[in-house]
Amino acid sequence: MPFLGKAGAGGALISGGGSAEEIYARAFDLLAAMLDKKPAGDAFKVQLLHYLPDTTFATRNRDVVGWTLSGALVSLLAHSTGGEPANELYRTREQGMAAWMPILGELLEPWDALILAHTATTGWGLVWSEPVAARINFWEMHAGSKFEAWLAAAKTAGRIRRQVTMPPLDDPLFPEAARIMICELKVLLAQVRSQSLANQKSPDLIQFFEQQAERKEFGFLNDPHNLTLWLRFVASNPEILLTQAKSPGAIFDQFQASVSGHDPDYIRQKRARG
Repeated sequence: MPFLGKAGAGGALISGGGSAEEIYARAFDLLAAMLDKKPAGDAFKVQLLHYLPDTTFATRNRDVVGWTLSGALVSLLAHSTGGEPANELYRTREQGMAAWMPILGELLEPWDALILAHTATTGWGLVWSEPVAARINFWEMHAGSKFEAWLAAAKTAGRIRRQVTMPPLDDPLFPEAARIMICELKVLLAQVRSQSLANQKSPDLIQFFEQQAERKEFGFLNDPHNLTLWLRFVASNPEILLTQAKSPGAIFDQFQASVSGHDPDYIRQKRARG
């Protein structure tokens, strides 16, 4: 799936370095900013793989992965609970695990529900977060039904990653991210079409698309993960860039369909609800 996080924000989680508490706090703040003023229930619908860059999971430093995931998930918990628990979680975000672990102990039901919801889309990689691993270990020993539910959720994520099952498109941030990406695509298409490349060979068209998409003003299109997906899509049908009848929105829907397996019209309806 495309990376939908604000350009540069996700990568800074890794490249910014710092202590465990600083990494945790950056991840916490990233998700808090994205969900600002969104309904509490949206914390269960956000798909972390859309917002945490590939480098989050590619790094060999599992401590970085663990603290990033912990910060993101505890931020989602704060958003879903609201009120004083959320304030307490926010106040302790830079004080280390000893400060916020006791608060999680008072919010086990929403914490458990959050783990199960995000395991179904993110996968077993969530166990690199120590508070997540602690709960799963507890379920295995003392709460068999929840452990079985976690196994089922992990299997669902596996089917999505293998493209056996289509991923859900109910991420509350998807419509806005799609709108911005379509605006960027509109500018890029105008540049491509103005070059009168209709008679050029496909590789030249693809190369021009890549060169233009890498420009800094395209915060979504020039993300390395997104650009790889777009180049794969364009390579399969380069003429689509020059088809005047194809609007930027229609091309985006076809692109998203090629990545997710959903019908383009279904994607159009989903992004239109934002």
